[in-house]
Amino acid sequence: MYKQALLKCEPGRLHVKRIPIWSNILQIKGNNSDYAALKAKVIESPDLISNVEEVIMLDVQRSAYNMPGVDPGTLTMVLKTYAYFNPEFEYCQGMNFIVGFLLMIFGDEETAFKVLQTLVKRFKMADLFNQELPKLKLYFFQLDRLLAIVDQSLHGHFKEECVNSSYFASAWFITLFTNSLKQNQSESFVVN
Repeated sequence: MYKQALLKCEPGRLHVKRIPIWSNILQIKGNNSDYAALKAKVIESPDLISNVEEVIMLDVQRSAYNMPGVDPGTLTMVLKTYAYFNPEFEYCQGMNFIVGFLLMIFGDEETAFKVLQTLVKRFKMADLFNQELPKLKLYFFQLDRLLAIVDQSLHGHFKEECVNSSYFASAWFITLFTNSLKQNQSESFVVN
């Protein structure tokens, strides 16, 4: 149903339809998190996330220029609030691109926060972002195996040169490919 709605959509209206479709699929209205209260807690007690605050600030500075229309202050606040909300892994480099993309799409920090919560929970992304990065390692293994199946000569060449997929694919996986997207003038996204 949703696929048909997007396929039949004119490119100019795609952005307008994307928001309600994604919101419905991710069931954002069912997310009862109180973003304002969590954000207020972070503002009044910044020491709660002091161990990741500097990394968040550096990552936002490095990535904000790549995200047209995204306020670096808003991006920073969503990331800090999420770090407080989820003490299991707080913050992982790459989340700045994901949240920046969500802010570009939804244009609202509370919605971006709730979408991030939903994505992490529904797709078990904690294993992608925690210290040992087990899901990231699994993705590298899977990509290496796929290369061996689909393009044996490329896989052989990589093997001869001692190159594995972690050398080039970590940024893709850890940012859910959002670091490869650029927004063009017509509000649609293209892969870089």
